[in-house]
Amino acid sequence: MPNYSKPEIVLLRYPFSDLTSIKVRLAVIVNAAHISQDLFVVALTSKTSNLLAW
Repeated sequence: MPNYSKPEIVLLRYPFSDLTSIKVRLAVIVNAAHISQDLFVVALTSKTSNLLAW
């Protein structure tokens, strides 16, 4: 398994909600290295209009 570290940018395969297909998207690693090798990631987007609407 590759070693990832905070705040590395990675490409991930995100499945559609109905699991019929996937898209490759950017994400950022948000946790430090851990013995469990679990990764916490946050998807990145350039579409901010809906995020800032409230």
